[in-house]
Amino acid sequence: MIKRETRKRLIRVVLMAIFLVGVVFAGQLQFGLLNVGQEFGTYGPYNRVLNVVEEMDELELVNSRLRRNLKLKFLSTLENFAVTVKDASGRKAVITFEKGTEAFRESDRERLKKIILDRAQTGFLSSPTEG
Repeated sequence: MIKRETRKRLIRVVLMAIFLVGVVFAGQLQFGLLNVGQEFGTYGPYNRVLNVVEEMDELELVNSRLRRNLKLKFLSTLENFAVTVKDASGRKAVITFEKGTEAFRESDRERLKKIILDRAQTGFLSSPTEG
């Protein structure tokens, strides 16, 4: 039988371990060591755009790419990213987002959707026609 004081101590140790694991995991998400679809931290703008495109009926996500800058061998920053989308007629457009721009920092989903649609329309107009 485990003594009451030993049980309390064990519970405290387990709770502290769970807390520390949570802090380490949250730090990895925030500083760009992991990307599991979070809309915050280093990958936040990228994942937010991907999620908004996936929610849209007007466009389909074809592919995406991103460019990171590693700092101090363990931290990274997102410098830019691009998504290629296609409309119902099959026209494709590449939409880029550069660090430091208003579109890159946008967090309102409706405004972000408008930015994506406007940039896609511009990309469709400037793309060579397939024949």
